[in-house]
Amino acid sequence: MKNKEPPQDLLDWMGLTNAPNWLGSRSFGRLVGTLLAVAVPVLFAGSLITAFVVLWHTVDQAMNGEGASINLGAGALIAALLGAPFLIWSTVLKHQTVRYQKEGHITDRITKAVEQLGAEKSVDRIGRPATIWTGTPSQMSVGSESRDKYLEEPRSRLMGSEWSQRYNEEADEVWEGRLYDIHTWPSEKTVIQWQGEEIALVKSEEIGNVGDWQVFTETVPNIEVRIGAILSLERIAQDSTRYDKGRDHVRVMEILCAYVKENSTAQPSSGLTKPDNKNHRKWVDDMAKPREDIAMVLRVIGRRSNEQREVEKAHVTFDGHYRLDLHGTNLRKMDLSGMNFDDARLRGSWFDGAMLKQASFKSANLLETSFIEASATGAQFERANLGADFSDAILDGAKFEFTETDNEDSLFKSENGRYACFAGAQLLNASFLFSGNPSKKRNWGIGADFNDASMRGCLFDGFNGFFEHVWPEQFHHGSKNEKGLAFRNCHLTESIVSRCTLDLCFGDGTVKLPDGSGPENPMWPSTWPKVILSDIEYESTLREWRLSRP
Repeated sequence: MKNKEPPQDLLDWMGLTNAPNWLGSRSFGRLVGTLLAVAVPVLFAGSLITAFVVLWHTVDQAMNGEGASINLGAGALIAALLGAPFLIWSTVLKHQTVRYQKEGHITDRITKAVEQLGAEKSVDRIGRPATIWTGTPSQMSVGSESRDKYLEEPRSRLMGSEWSQRYNEEADEVWEGRLYDIHTWPSEKTVIQWQGEEIALVKSEEIGNVGDWQVFTETVPNIEVRIGAILSLERIAQDSTRYDKGRDHVRVMEILCAYVKENSTAQPSSGLTKPDNKNHRKWVDDMAKPREDIAMVLRVIGRRSNEQREVEKAHVTFDGHYRLDLHGTNLRKMDLSGMNFDDARLRGSWFDGAMLKQASFKSANLLETSFIEASATGAQFERANLGADFSDAILDGAKFEFTETDNEDSLFKSENGRYACFAGAQLLNASFLFSGNPSKKRNWGIGADFNDASMRGCLFDGFNGFFEHVWPEQFHHGSKNEKGLAFRNCHLTESIVSRCTLDLCFGDGTVKLPDGSGPENPMWPSTWPKVILSDIEYESTLREWRLSRP
């Protein structure tokens, strides 16, 4: 039998699926509420007075000899009146006891789940110890008489030999013999080579010695138990939001975020470094994915309901309301499609190679965040702090917003687009909205890099000339041309016009050319409307224009 959710309110309990709209008779509701507020105490007081009158009448009859005994109804009434306070007090105590038991049960569930998040298990693996000589080796060529002496040095190895002849001018004679090439490494380290795996060596490293194969017992995370704990915490957060006004939801989110930061760090000590060259594809392909328990936590966090996110907004903190804190985490090559990370703290995190289709990062802190080679089609980055690296990412249909404000209460103020990098990114039909008032500091997207980006069909709205950027040098070359590129409410800069063929772009009467002129300028493209279009008119006209282009 399929489990049904409990009734959410009185009407649901009564089976009324089409609830009436009470807002239409709000004044009548106030009148009914007032009458009930007056009538209930009056009726209760009347009941008490009536009960005491009956008791007094019964006692008076007994004292005057008019009745042989107190009738059964009066006796029951006396018993009820005497027992009522005790019954009420007992009910209150039971209610309190049940409430404390419920709170204790929730606390026990959270404690048990947290304990399971640290579950480990022992695994036997066959391996052998191997000594790796590291560092840049010193090299020398010696004769046979000195060979054994140098080979006795620690971390020394004969790398080859060759027959050689040398002329000695002082003795006027020719030396002839074999020279031996000996390398000596400055340091060493010991690793375990697991059966079936090769030892990974970097440049200048050499395998020194290897031991015998043996059984090693190592402790590893118990992923199955940890995933069960994560799902249990998700259930607690959902139940808390549904039945307890979300009192435990935020603490569960804090536990899960702390687990990700502890087990999937992206600090330099974790070996995460960006490539010096532009071969991002190989760099991403060589990455290892985070463990499955980390992926599960991210799925739980990303699929929070609207009610859960409302609970987070209502949770007051020192800087406003609660925000997911996943800064400095390694989330590379994870499938986070459709996940919601609005308002999250993600500074310094790594999403390289991740699947982020339709993901939402609205108002998130993305400073120093890496999205290299990420696939973020349709992702939303409105009002996010965009000091991020989107090099070679797929951002078709993505939405960005660069916001400039002098409001001291604003989380990111004027810096939400500074040094955002879109070099080599695919931005088909992406939109860039510039909102707010630019300051004299020209913080609006300083250093944003669109070099070599594919910007076909991009819409720039609100671009005002304060946007300091790197524009593609060969914009109308090959696949990275500006076909379908559109401007609205924009003051184009000379750097754009010099690289961009305006006849291949679209704009309306809101656009200003570099000299500040508009449709009256003879250089105004003939295909551009000279009037200011409304939102609907602009969208439909732009669509028709793009369809008409070859």
